[in-house]
Amino acid sequence: AGDQASIWQTVLYRVRNSADRSRWAIRVNQTSASDNEYIVSGQGLLGTVVVHSSGDTSSVPATSVDVFYISERGLGINDAGLLALSGSTTGRARTDTIWQIEPGVAATVIAEEGNPAFSRPGGFGEFQDIAAPTISNTGKIAFGESDGASSREEQVILWDPATGFSELIGEFDTLDNVPGRIIQNINGGEANAQRGSVFFFEEAGEDPVVAFGGDLDGTSTDDNFFAVRDKSTGLFNSVYRELDTIDGQTIISPIVPVGWVDAQGNTYGVPAGGFGALPAIFAFINDEAVITDGGLVGGSVAGETWQSQDVGFAVSPVVALDRSPSGGYIVGGTTSNTDTFEAEGSSGPTTVTKNQVIIYVAPDGTRTELVRIGDTVTVDVDGVSQERRIVTFAQGDAQFAAYVDDTHLYFLAGTEFLAGTIPDDLFARITLPGGCRADIDGDGELTIFDFLEFQNLFDAGDLAADFDGDGELTLFDFLAFQNEFDAGC
Repeated sequence: AGDQASIWQTVLYRVRNSADRSRWAIRVNQTSASDNEYIVSGQGLLGTVVVHSSGDTSSVPATSVDVFYISERGLGINDAGLLALSGSTTGRARTDTIWQIEPGVAATVIAEEGNPAFSRPGGFGEFQDIAAPTISNTGKIAFGESDGASSREEQVILWDPATGFSELIGEFDTLDNVPGRIIQNINGGEANAQRGSVFFFEEAGEDPVVAFGGDLDGTSTDDNFFAVRDKSTGLFNSVYRELDTIDGQTIISPIVPVGWVDAQGNTYGVPAGGFGALPAIFAFINDEAVITDGGLVGGSVAGETWQSQDVGFAVSPVVALDRSPSGGYIVGGTTSNTDTFEAEGSSGPTTVTKNQVIIYVAPDGTRTELVRIGDTVTVDVDGVSQERRIVTFAQGDAQFAAYVDDTHLYFLAGTEFLAGTIPDDLFARITLPGGCRADIDGDGELTIFDFLEFQNLFDAGDLAADFDGDGELTLFDFLAFQNEFDAGC
């Protein structure tokens, strides 16, 4: 990453992917200091630091970026690698600025708290709280904000690079298909960033469609919703609400049914529990329940079922949920498995239960276990190969913890303590069943760079180069890689 003396201390549980799944961006910490955060973006196995939060402007040459704090959810990336980022400028503690960043080229401020200059001409006043941006392939950025007005405090804003101005994209007093109810909160503003975000999905040759979550006024039992904008009318319609029935399951949530939409228009729901209650484990994709309390997992443990877990305030025990462009999907969550193992802890061995797993469901319905707590991963630490066991997946943020393309699962996890250090968080990938292993650099093509990357893995003793699966690195791995490369993807 350009600073070989630095180490990543914490990989925070936030990873975003581009619409075509070819790029990723992640927020990480170098140390525990709040002003030592980074944004790393990349493709496949390779990533580059593009922003450093200590006020360092060298990571974005010839710009005046002066970042003090990077918002945990304030990150988006498009197919061209452009980033949307929210954070604070040096000397200010609040999340007050949104940038569009072209890595290594330029950074443009598109919104700034308290500065009306970034609204449309004759616009809607000053921003007070801005957060959770997302960026489309046309470069448009949508984000949540609060202007402090008593009649409509929270809004969704759209910034257009063609004009350089932001504007309110619709009147959010009501939802078109829910008459008589007033929108009370939009889960994109900083105050509600833990409850949702603003999302785009792409339509070829057209402007992106905007979606967001929120809650209505009135009772506390049916007020939460997830809505998508009708571009022909500019109005928003609720896609689902609390107390709706999805595939025989009822959305019941005292906080908010966490929902999002991906670039292909697939809609996801992970109804959250709250207030320390035991939330029923439930998740759906496009109106199909894919995780239900007591439903069979279909992994490597016979009879294993999905199971509720008391994970605290506004958190769901679902750890992964995403659909690939080809129609397969990943689901991950807490299960009934009671097997345990002894992991290394800061104060000695600690017992860990192997009760969380991520499953891949192929387009034909075939279910394959990809990874579970207790699995061993091989990592390279300063040229030394180490084996570590996974002890946790990022919880309560399924839309930020893992994603899947047509060949790989990308996911965040934490491994056991080693030599008294802090838990070692990692960002990793696994080849899907039937995926293209020969595309080692993950760029979607088979080139000389895949040969070079295979050679690097082999020379480092990384078992990712064990293509014949015998647990050793030998000449036969070269032959197996050559055969898969020649066969194509």
